[in-house]
Amino acid sequence: MGKDGLVKFISVLGLIVFITFLSFAPVYGEEVITLEEALRLGLENNIAIKEGEAERRKAEIDLDTARRAFLPDISLSTSYTRLFLDEKRGAGSGGLLNPSDLQYPADPNAYANDFMLLNYMNYSLGSIMKGLEALQPDEDNYQTAISIQQPLYLGGKLKMAYQQAEKGLELTELQQRQKKNELLFNIIQSYYNILLAEERVRIEEDALELIREHKRIAEVSYQAGLSLKTDLLQVEIEENKAILSLASARNDLAMARKVFTNLIGVETEDKTFQAPGLALKPVLDKDQALSLAREKRVEFKLLELNQEVLELSDKMEASAYLPNIVLVGNYQWQGNEFSLDDGNGSISLALSMNIYDKGFSSNSRKKIAEDLNKLALTKENLEELLAIEVENLLLRIEENKYNIELQKMNLQRAEESLALEEKRYQAGTGTNMEVLNAWMVLKTTKIASIQADYQYELSLYQLLEKTGVLVDYCEEVIYNEK
Repeated sequence: MGKDGLVKFISVLGLIVFITFLSFAPVYGEEVITLEEALRLGLENNIAIKEGEAERRKAEIDLDTARRAFLPDISLSTSYTRLFLDEKRGAGSGGLLNPSDLQYPADPNAYANDFMLLNYMNYSLGSIMKGLEALQPDEDNYQTAISIQQPLYLGGKLKMAYQQAEKGLELTELQQRQKKNELLFNIIQSYYNILLAEERVRIEEDALELIREHKRIAEVSYQAGLSLKTDLLQVEIEENKAILSLASARNDLAMARKVFTNLIGVETEDKTFQAPGLALKPVLDKDQALSLAREKRVEFKLLELNQEVLELSDKMEASAYLPNIVLVGNYQWQGNEFSLDDGNGSISLALSMNIYDKGFSSNSRKKIAEDLNKLALTKENLEELLAIEVENLLLRIEENKYNIELQKMNLQRAEESLALEEKRYQAGTGTNMEVLNAWMVLKTTKIASIQADYQYELSLYQLLEKTGVLVDYCEEVIYNEK
């Protein structure tokens, strides 16, 4: 191969590589977000889910607090006091001078009688003052006390409080599952709304392009005197309608993306969406679907949990008249140095019992009994509503499935009608507006056909939600994807 041939070969090879890069550049530049990825992001980033996790952690703290209530209460108190004593005055002397500090007159004959009396009183009180000095406290004084309280029997209140804390944790977990169930279906619905909005934008863009082409033909025909101006004006009216319809479709797409972003907590402006390929196999038998819903629906589990909580509350009220027995231990010490030796201790067994509470506990139990009756009615009503809801959803699934077949036939007929109108127009027996009208029918039918497919798939997801297994299905899909 000559030099020119080598240069030509390298040039051709470089051109092929460049064209290949250009053809795949949009693919590399746009990140595809699948439905599985969207579900995972929603569970990780959604604010409502994070709030539910915080509530669960609080319930775990409450459970730990209820467990610690079985442990003893131990308290320690200590104090230090510093006394500043007058060395010249005896303790408890009320400010009297020490007898040794009295001043005698220089002349022993002066005030002889008074002095003798004072001297007598001084020496008589001397022994008393010395005794008071002996009772004078130390300058450093420490006081320490330790107290321990251990409940031995509280009528089962501690155990029932712990059980209620367990039910509280279970309640937060059920509420979190319910939030996940609603969130996942909203994400799925929002994802399909974006797909439908994107399809509508593409169809509206094609429609506007076709109308503008017909407008160009109408302008040429009018300028050539082959058609009336009314034909051109009608096309321009249709063009304005198409522009408005396209703007509306783009706005709907933008809003659908914003709603989706809020649900999953991730920006989606630079992401593309693709139709899900998930294998949906919901239970389509009415009796099986109802049985599954009774087993899995959070609402039924919440009713059962509320019943258990009310029964615990009733036991708590019934234990109001049972005795409370508490063991109390105390140890006290006092001295001029900090120490715990040679103190005084005591152990007490305290018993208290509610003899008469004016009927408050009895009234509370009556109210709990009414709440239990109301709960039974609520469960019965929920059963009836569930049966109606599931039956209606199964009918809609069949309706949506039938609608898919109808829309396929309508799409074929709309395409055939457009082809016939174009042939008539080319043969000179049809008008420009008749072609446009046929295209508008085709556009509407395309949107309806896509919508029918998406509605059918959404109704299957909704059945998973109503039977309470959507969370399990989605988590399994996310796990398998990883």
